[in-house]
Amino acid sequence: MFKVDKGRLILDLEAFHTQVLDYFPDYDVSKPMPGAIVDYRSPFNITGHQQRAHLCYYALKAFEEHRVIGLDLGGAGVIMPMCLSLDSCGNEPHPTYHGPYSGVQVKGDAADLSMFLDNSFSCIISLHLIEHLSCLRLRGDETAEEKIRLACPGREIGDILRYHWLRVLKPGGYIASIIPDNKAAVDGGSHVFYQDPSHQHAWSAREFRQNVLDQIKDLVDTKEFDTFSNHFSFNLVLRKR
Repeated sequence: MFKVDKGRLILDLEAFHTQVLDYFPDYDVSKPMPGAIVDYRSPFNITGHQQRAHLCYYALKAFEEHRVIGLDLGGAGVIMPMCLSLDSCGNEPHPTYHGPYSGVQVKGDAADLSMFLDNSFSCIISLHLIEHLSCLRLRGDETAEEKIRLACPGREIGDILRYHWLRVLKPGGYIASIIPDNKAAVDGGSHVFYQDPSHQHAWSAREFRQNVLDQIKDLVDTKEFDTFSNHFSFNLVLRKR
């Protein structure tokens, strides 16, 4: 399981989410295996594996650098390596996706991390979560058409990142998130709000940068942004200064 060599802890763990390693060795999405299709428009795409591999990579990188666990938000109990799993639903069925989420370790709200101390985690991981965080302009019963007409920019997400996510993140730690790309959805004849009734926000990568990331650029360095080119989602990796 582990050994100590010259004062350093050496870990020997079984790999996590091994299904992605056939396509992305070492979880490195920049070096897919030949023939791997990451274009969501193809019926043979492996976009899901691309997303999962990317987050595994940063969860492991953060642990290697800090030797402190990360926090996986909204993962529905599908645990990321070296992370504590937090979700709004525990053993009860999710109102939209059903359940139960038996792998959830902490029941809580991803928009309110006040239960955790400052500088606690090496990373914060989220996969298709940020678009579900509450929009202050919505009542909660709007149709997709009403949400589209409202066109909320979602600037309140910047406050959540600043006062909750970044507060509990260690200096030098990472936020690694993946968000559905509304430009890709619209180009394909749909909209993020049509894809899931629980979506509260819809952004293209450019809109997310303007309305959310620009609010916290004094606190973070952007390591990666919208590098997937998979016609489905955009990724972001931020490092806390």
